[in-house]
Amino acid sequence: MRDTIIRKAAIYVLEQGIADESIRTIAQNIGTSHRMVNYHFGSSEGFWEALINEVRRIELEKAKKYILSTGTPEEFSVSAAWEHFATPEYQKIFRIIFEVYVKVLRSPGGHEAFVDSFVNEWLQIMSENFARHHQLGSDDAKKYARLRLACIRGLMMDLLLTQDSESTRQVAALFDDMLSVHISSLSLRTPAS
Repeated sequence: MRDTIIRKAAIYVLEQGIADESIRTIAQNIGTSHRMVNYHFGSSEGFWEALINEVRRIELEKAKKYILSTGTPEEFSVSAAWEHFATPEYQKIFRIIFEVYVKVLRSPGGHEAFVDSFVNEWLQIMSENFARHHQLGSDDAKKYARLRLACIRGLMMDLLLTQDSESTRQVAALFDDMLSVHISSLSLRTPAS
């Protein structure tokens, strides 16, 4: 029953958002009660944490499918990822994730699992790609991964606020061009003798 509640709740908030939703409202809209939610999750905090983790699981599952479907260095770019992440379906996921960001920022502590999965897991995936495809050391790969992740998330926030898909697409391509030139210049440098 617990898994069913959290799956239904995740589907509901992906459609409706969570900014103004109470647990009572969510429970009513998914066919259960506030009392049953408290019974299965122990507290409001337990429910929100489970909901955050379920939305994150859905996001990571979709993202991993995308990553597995790409196979060449050129495809691991912000502009290629943008074609995937800027879809209306994925925008719903990002909207929820940004709302969760606000919840986490308002009550820091106790959200290590969210931070680990939403930041650290992505940095690990992306830094491995940078290291492999651009022959970068681990430290440099992590820096570029964080830069790329920040670009994608910043552009997504811009897109959600402005709905200017063409401008955000162009900026994604510009970022790729700038990063490519920068990484290429690294390989041309020779160590000082």
